[in-house]
Amino acid sequence: MIEPDNKEHVCERCGECCVNGSPTLHLSDFKLFEEKIVTLNNVYTLRKGELVYDNVGEELDYLKDEMIKVKELPGSKTCIFYDSDDRGCSIYSTRPLQCVKFECWNPKKFFSSINEEKLSREDLFHQSPTLKKIITTYEEKCSYEKLGELFEET
Repeated sequence: MIEPDNKEHVCERCGECCVNGSPTLHLSDFKLFEEKIVTLNNVYTLRKGELVYDNVGEELDYLKDEMIKVKELPGSKTCIFYDSDDRGCSIYSTRPLQCVKFECWNPKKFFSSINEEKLSREDLFHQSPTLKKIITTYEEKCSYEKLGELFEET
């Protein structure tokens, strides 16, 4: 018998974690692209310096590093891999690290993943010197820091 103080927790498949935002991908999630579980059409980039809502700090903040995120359904914060009919993840057995670490009853496990190295465009396109050069040049000329400097000049 499980004592109330030692209650074993299991996912009740309420979907709250999936409908309140999609995961940020980590370097360890690169294998999802290699295995074609996640494709470039399933993700988007939040760039260094971009103003975003920080779910952990519950405030607007500027990103210190680039992030690759799984897309959300149009007009919502629901992850594209969430199946609302089934109340589950369509890629559950191979879901991203952040999803694996998320247990709503155990926030410490999730917070342990926050500082793990995030996936970047450079990681995704490491085999394409041309794309890497385009990304680097774009960031040099159009970074949020550079755009801020241009606005200050006007």
